[in-house]
Amino acid sequence: MGFLVVQLGSRDQASDALSDTFLRALKACGGFRGGPEQVPAWLFRIARNVAHDRRRVRQRLAVPADGTDLPDLSSHGPEGTAIVHDEAVRVRTALDDLDPEDREVLLLRVWGRLSSEEVGRIVGKRPGAVRMQQHRALQVLAARMGQS
Repeated sequence: MGFLVVQLGSRDQASDALSDTFLRALKACGGFRGGPEQVPAWLFRIARNVAHDRRRVRQRLAVPADGTDLPDLSSHGPEGTAIVHDEAVRVRTALDDLDPEDREVLLLRVWGRLSSEEVGRIVGKRPGAVRMQQHRALQVLAARMGQS
């Protein structure tokens, strides 16, 4: 779900996309060739395709993403809420400014907790190229957030 929220910019859109992801997975499960350890990468690949399809439709319809979907901050108190909100906005802005391919690799590796081999199969790159892209993307992200 987190991967789709960042990819699509809205919790509502991500929720719909997650449903589509599992519907596609159910339809395709008969053709799945692999063991249980390969299921997460397979599901992320489907989610990636769903997000890509939705972005393409959104671009065609010229419906802008609102980008206002932030984590629930209600349990942090006023000062904590302000700090968490500011940090969430900074991270979201920095992620949005990344190259889309770099952002996708980070999302799959960090939030998806997938190996570089699994991410490589999803994005069509070798594991070493995935690790290099992740490293460069993290450097760019840190620099944009003022932590270089």
